[in-house]
Amino acid sequence: MIFNIVGLQSRKWKIKPEYKYCDNSEILTVFDNYYLLSVFILGLGLYKFSFILLAVYYITTFYNTLIMKHSNTFWFRIFLINTLLLVIFILGYFNKNQPFNFTILLIYLSLSFGIIEQADRDKKKGIIVFITFSLGMFLSTGVTCLYSFQNKTGAFGYGLLFDPLLGMEVNSPSYSNSLIFPFITGILLIKYYRTFLIKVFVSAMYCIIIISAIYLGGRAFFIVAFLSLLFLLNKKQLILVLFVVLFVSIGLLVSQSGRNNLVFLNSVDFIINRFVNWQDTGRGLLFKDGMLKIFISPIGGFTVNNDLIRTKWFHNLWIDVARLGGWFALVDLLLLNLSFMMPVVNKRINHPLGKYFYILSIATLAIMFQDVIIEGNFRVFLMYVLSSTLINIDYDI
Repeated sequence: MIFNIVGLQSRKWKIKPEYKYCDNSEILTVFDNYYLLSVFILGLGLYKFSFILLAVYYITTFYNTLIMKHSNTFWFRIFLINTLLLVIFILGYFNKNQPFNFTILLIYLSLSFGIIEQADRDKKKGIIVFITFSLGMFLSTGVTCLYSFQNKTGAFGYGLLFDPLLGMEVNSPSYSNSLIFPFITGILLIKYYRTFLIKVFVSAMYCIIIISAIYLGGRAFFIVAFLSLLFLLNKKQLILVLFVVLFVSIGLLVSQSGRNNLVFLNSVDFIINRFVNWQDTGRGLLFKDGMLKIFISPIGGFTVNNDLIRTKWFHNLWIDVARLGGWFALVDLLLLNLSFMMPVVNKRINHPLGKYFYILSIATLAIMFQDVIIEGNFRVFLMYVLSSTLINIDYDI
């Protein structure tokens, strides 16, 4: 069975999927493998391949999907997501600032539906989807950092990386921010899956994540990661995680030699300076510039003041959405945010896991507040709708 992942069971929580919408669960499990493979590939950033596998899944399970009953809230959220992307696509065409072509639009619409539909259908399965998605992002960032770090030209690091899976140069802040999802996944595994194999895996994953974050100069990652640890782990677990990460990370740093050692020392110095001199960064200037232009641009189309910083984006999801789709798209996005926050407002978090995904949703909002999403790392938006869908977990353990 696809859910019987090695080691992912504990006395606290055992995943026992129930396929109420199909009598032959073994046959359906084969199709579930297509779906989870699609999610993992999506985590790698290979959108087109993920779309193909997702299409295979929904074609082969079309009838079961058709007869599934979803809530009005689910369909309202799907409507908001589809409207948001369509408005951005249409107004981007008229403003001559189109962020993606029709093929990418179709892929984004399909992946958004696939992510939220599965999580809404079965919360237990949704958690496995989240873990799979996060591990894909971990592998993508880890491979990219390793390849860029070993490149002898020294051209890669903060600001620019080379992703060998995509075969192209990429923006390093997006990859640094993506590390937060496998990091928080590690917290989930520590709390609810307590096998020796899982402990070893999480320890190794955390060390790779910390080393990669230092190499990438990811200030936002360290802030969000530390706050997540404080909110989601008890004192004993927090001390253990910090000790293991610190001990092994220092060991790996000391073991480096030659050029690699110099690169890491420079990276450590750089990330410390970014924290000390946080007020000198351009994010605040971009935010002020964008907020002023939103109110005078009802259909969007405004651009960044390149006298402040040379970039095409405001590095803020809400401002960039207003730039691409105007007031209508911005209101649509705010309604979507409000829809996902309603379980919290109404105090309907029915299980401790709900708190976990609530923290993850807030962390994702923080990332989207200072990263390029629609025209950049769309995986962060998909992770937001997935984690927010899983906030209101209501089932027996």
